[in-house]
Amino acid sequence: MRARWLTITILLAGCASLAKLPSSEPSLIGCRAFTRHPREVIFVSGLTDHDDLEPAWLVEELGPETIEDWIRRYAAQSMASWEPDSARREVRLRREREFLHEEWSQLVKLSASGDRFFYYTTPDIYWSSLAGQDGIVLLRRCVVLAKSILTQS
Repeated sequence: MRARWLTITILLAGCASLAKLPSSEPSLIGCRAFTRHPREVIFVSGLTDHDDLEPAWLVEELGPETIEDWIRRYAAQSMASWEPDSARREVRLRREREFLHEEWSQLVKLSASGDRFFYYTTPDIYWSSLAGQDGIVLLRRCVVLAKSILTQS
């Protein structure tokens, strides 16, 4: 079992939807706030989730036609400071891309027609405070159905 890539699925059952305070600026999806589905699914890699996800944190919409390019870019960026040896780096990049494909596949299985996927990241102030997070979120009309947390500081 690859401990680094171990995916823990957390099912939030029976909790009320959490309305967020309106954001001052509309997001890529046109929502001023998100609510969480009572049975939201969160895929995390040994990380914990902080409950808030703001519409302003959405960076890029993802889909079947764009996911390959996004995975290549994300993996290369996440490995930028790792493994200067090119042979070892290629192995790590391949593993990172495989992991991202697995995460994407899990989210796609939960989606329905009309749902949308976005890459999100918290603002720099969160990262500098060791509270940063990024990942992929599955949305249905401003409701967070699922998300995969990829990195957390």
